[in-house]
Amino acid sequence: MAPTGTVVEIGVGVSKAAVGSRVGVNPSRPCHKCQYCLEGMSNQCLDMHFYGSAMRMPHVQGAFREVLICEAEQCEPARNASVEDLALAEPFAVVLHGLSQAGSLLGKRVLVTGCGPIGTLAVAAARLHGAAEIIATDVTDEPLVFATRMGADRTINT
Repeated sequence: MAPTGTVVEIGVGVSKAAVGSRVGVNPSRPCHKCQYCLEGMSNQCLDMHFYGSAMRMPHVQGAFREVLICEAEQCEPARNASVEDLALAEPFAVVLHGLSQAGSLLGKRVLVTGCGPIGTLAVAAARLHGAAEIIATDVTDEPLVFATRMGADRTINT
């Protein structure tokens, strides 16, 4: 899930968020130096870092902590959203992107492997998009309980 929190201090020249405001934090940290970053397409960064990623050595530490110092550009003001809702914004964006790539699910059989936040939201989205059958798998039972609550027809502990 994406980090969220309340701003307790801001740096000089920051105007996007104010002390006391709730924010969602984009977990990606682009390099600002590659061709894509320089062309304003930082989401395509060739040297992207992500909070909590083990892709690199040394690993990038996660953002679930009491205090997180991050770039102002990573912060998105909450407006009317709770920090709990904000925590699901990034995983849900991943699910919506996957749905846009999958095409219509109407009447289809869907397999969701892994029922963490993204997988569980994928189950719910598949149900809302008319999947005829949704099978969810995970390596432990607890996430499968949530997958069932979100609309899985069948669950399998692999």
